[in-house]
Amino acid sequence: MFGMFALGALVVGLAQTAAPADHTQSFVAARAASPPPAQAAIDPAVWKDALKIPLLENFMTRTPAAHATTAYLMYDDKYLYLAVQAEQHGIPITAQQKVDHAGIAADDHITLELETSGNGTRVYTFRSSPTGVHDEASTENNRYAPDWRSYAHVDADGNYTVLLVVPLSAMHLQNGPQHWRANVGRYVAATGDLYVWAFEANATDPTSPQFWPLLNGITVTSKGGGAKPHAEVYALGSAGADHNRFQQGIGRFGQMKARSLGVDFTYPISGTLNVVGTLNPDFSNVEKDQTSVAPQQFARNYTEYRPFFAQGARYINALPAITMNGITESLFYTPSIGVFDRGVKVEGTSGSTAIGALNVAGTGFNDTALGYSFGNSAQTLRLSAEGVFAQHDGVKDGAYGAGFNLTNAHSGVFSIGKAQLENNTVTGESHYLFASQGVNTAAWFAAIDYRDVSPNFNPVDGYTAFDDIRGPRFAFNYNGVAPKTSAIKTYSFGGIVDRFVDSAGAVKEYDANGSLYVLFNNQLSFTAGTGTSALRFDADPSAPLVPFNLRQIGIGYKDSTPSPIDVGYAWGPFGGAFLQQATFSTSQSFGPYSFTWEYDGTVERGDGLHDSQWLRRFSVARSFGRNGTLAMSLRGVNGAGGYAPQGTNLSLLFHQRFENSDEFFFEYGTPASRSTLHRVIAKYVFRVGGGSNT
Repeated sequence: MFGMFALGALVVGLAQTAAPADHTQSFVAARAASPPPAQAAIDPAVWKDALKIPLLENFMTRTPAAHATTAYLMYDDKYLYLAVQAEQHGIPITAQQKVDHAGIAADDHITLELETSGNGTRVYTFRSSPTGVHDEASTENNRYAPDWRSYAHVDADGNYTVLLVVPLSAMHLQNGPQHWRANVGRYVAATGDLYVWAFEANATDPTSPQFWPLLNGITVTSKGGGAKPHAEVYALGSAGADHNRFQQGIGRFGQMKARSLGVDFTYPISGTLNVVGTLNPDFSNVEKDQTSVAPQQFARNYTEYRPFFAQGARYINALPAITMNGITESLFYTPSIGVFDRGVKVEGTSGSTAIGALNVAGTGFNDTALGYSFGNSAQTLRLSAEGVFAQHDGVKDGAYGAGFNLTNAHSGVFSIGKAQLENNTVTGESHYLFASQGVNTAAWFAAIDYRDVSPNFNPVDGYTAFDDIRGPRFAFNYNGVAPKTSAIKTYSFGGIVDRFVDSAGAVKEYDANGSLYVLFNNQLSFTAGTGTSALRFDADPSAPLVPFNLRQIGIGYKDSTPSPIDVGYAWGPFGGAFLQQATFSTSQSFGPYSFTWEYDGTVERGDGLHDSQWLRRFSVARSFGRNGTLAMSLRGVNGAGGYAPQGTNLSLLFHQRFENSDEFFFEYGTPASRSTLHRVIAKYVFRVGGGSNT
């Protein structure tokens, strides 16, 4: 039954003479005469008419794949079926993750990627490891976790076969003929290689649908296509001395009455456009510990996790995302919104357009955000607009803008621009203008941009790193692949130079930074960075610039596997003192158990100052089958350094996902609090009509 290479030998032999697929090609999916058996075996009689997909190129080294991989794709009224046979003789299989929907990026895995909107705004990703453990992702929702199936088998020679069975109902699709872009990939953890079906010489990112071929031939009918109306209803009980202490916004906790019942719902207006709402949303289960003692001269960015804001976020945040000093600025930064009582929005796509409209309200505020974008089918042009209107006690703030992205897929030349205006009843009118011109290819990135941010530009619901700056920035980076005979596998180096002045013409910030990264064939990596930076926080043009001149070195080992080890050291003038920072982190897995350990420290000296602060973080998790996890997290921060509040935090969580997609949580404390919350929570999530966050 599992002699999978009997069929594959001829196919692979023929495929090696072919070339990888590119964005100019079109392929037709095959309709299954009957559903294939639910097992990881490729029966020639079942798959003989399937679309055959050879993975010929190693994206990491830009050379032919060293191991044969062939995929077969079929569909019927309800499901997509992808069967893959992967030759891996002589290389150990890495498959440490034991729980579905928890992330398998560091394991060996097969990936099916589908862009279903036709303009690059909706990408679904489904992955399976050689043991059949799977995860998924959607650009519409970072909490996407529908029900689907995967099966896998490893033979005596170390080769493996997987079968992915994906319901069409897990995706937002219009009824009728489909015109998607698609890719299939295979990651080999032991060597850090990524084999792909779609490959072009100028492709900069294997996950960019702009470089994928078209997939036609699939017709969606009302029998199985398109997401259905569904709701998630939670029931919660809280006990303990801190039973009424909950999240007041990401990174903040305070007293509030426990919410014992609430609902999140999605109602499709069409196959690709939805009404999403929430009433009495729950803030009890805070999944992410975002504490850090790393030096940072700007306000920290937090990652949004709340279901209502996570669903369709990119349709609201439609303007081009601009990153400066490692942080991404935006008009609508939802972590700044604290406790809210209700929310409703419309989000999704219609033809070549993507739209989002949201209203959220709580005590003392009522905010509305709107987003719109248009993208052509070649994904070379995107036009966008966005508006955010915040009504808070004592202030009304309107911020709106328009932008564009223009890319030449062949040459890599791109242009980006956006203009934003703000009208605040307290600070008045202000603006943010940005323009960038550059080239982005597989080897080279180079760009020059200019920004003009007026004084007081700081939307109430937005995130702006710094106002009252204007000036140019030049950035470049080179990615190289070493010869096969070298001990080096890949390398990159780059730099950034900028100079910004304020409205008085005085220098407010300048940077001249460079970096180097080298990855060796033995999975060892080395990073180094140096530079000169300065920033003036005072509005007075005569105030001095504060230096932030850190030098950094780092060594990593097995960073793309389940057992990475990383150490780093940084030193130099930083914020008026001389700072030293040391970091260490690792993760290890042993059967159903996994461990992570992190130790970070900072020491500051200067002008009578001698502060130090240390962060220690340890967690252990134990899996129970593919749907249950018991986890313990312990974090301690001590010392007076000012980068994180002091305290020790212990939290425990048991999570069980059931076959019907319902979930049960039993939690002591929370990993995001600065200190242990003496609080026990039991929560059950009932799902009606669909999978999690679909």
